[in-house]
Amino acid sequence: MYLSALPHWLATIATGAQQGDAAGVAVAAEALASASERMGQAEIAFLASTVAHDARRGTVTHTRLVKLVELCARIDQKGRTVAV
Repeated sequence: MYLSALPHWLATIATGAQQGDAAGVAVAAEALASASERMGQAEIAFLASTVAHDARRGTVTHTRLVKLVELCARIDQKGRTVAV
């Protein structure tokens, strides 16, 4: 379920950022952070939480969003992080 939800969370975060919807970005990023923490994806959880925190302050950085997408792309079909 986590793996199938990743694209939705990332799309919601990206769309919110493009539309200037900081509140939407914060909600989606916090949901991703929470789920990632439960799944043992600490690095994704930390970065998503950081994105949520920044969005609540009214900023969303492109660099952090790209890094978040890159981290999520490294998860294999069994939920493990693939080394790059």
